Amino acid sequence: MLEDLSQRLAAGDELENITEEQLLQGPFSDAMTHAGQLAMLRRLHREPVAPENFIFANVSTSNLTSNQPEPASPDTEWPDRPMLELAKQRPDQSDSPTNKHDPKDIEF
Repeated sequence: MLEDLSQRLAAGDELENITEEQLLQGPFSDAMTHAGQLAMLRRLHREPVAPENFIFANVSTSNLTSNQPEPASPDTEWPDRPMLELAKQRPDQSDSPTNKHDPKDIEF
């Protein structure tokens, strides 16, 4: 679907019943919101997505697959990393319902 849309936009095909602005402000904006929500849920589940500076990311409009390159410029600071490492160090408590889903229960 993304590849088809990409080809249509690149070819300059006319959109039906929607402007480019509406496409950006509607479904594209909605998809970006949901990506942020998924990142938040992964952090809460102690499986955070590694941060990356997307200004330097190896983004290609021709690669719309799930096979994406490794981060080109990963962030040096990763606030979620200590939680992840602590959870790995204390596996006996990481399965506890209170620790698994409530990051504020973790002692540093």
